[in-house]
Amino acid sequence: MGKLWWLPIIAVLLSVFGFSPFTPTDVAQLAPVQTIVISAPGGLVRVDCGEKLTGQGQDLMEALEDLKAGAEGEVFLATAQQIVVVGGVDIWSQLVQAEGLRPAARLYQSSEPVRAADITGFLLRDKNTATLLELRIARLYGRPLNVPLVARRQGGYRIVSGKPI
Repeated sequence: MGKLWWLPIIAVLLSVFGFSPFTPTDVAQLAPVQTIVISAPGGLVRVDCGEKLTGQGQDLMEALEDLKAGAEGEVFLATAQQIVVVGGVDIWSQLVQAEGLRPAARLYQSSEPVRAADITGFLLRDKNTATLLELRIARLYGRPLNVPLVARRQGGYRIVSGKPI
């Protein structure tokens, strides 16, 4: 205990010079994400999380970095409960490698463009069990994973049995 007498002195000196580890965070600047919609029209990957949270790039990681850079606050992708991949793009392998995403996020695919803000409420009520973690395990063992397909219907959405990816 006697050897650590200098720690409080260093903490005081750092806080005097503006290097306090105890800086307050403005909660209004936090941007938690519920749904991530990923599409790749024309080869450019686009990410939509709703409410002005969009990004694009040559690959998924670049699009997610663009989303974070363009956001007004700090984006929390690890809070996403659903991930929707639009179109026949092979974004699945990039999704497996992506860091910072919630492993328990439920996966969906869609053949039609969808907006995160429009589809979030519908997907929150669904009981899909295909998750990002299951996709990672399936890819590790070379097995397919059946991911449900989200389809439009008369002003809303419905879930139909998907195809293995």
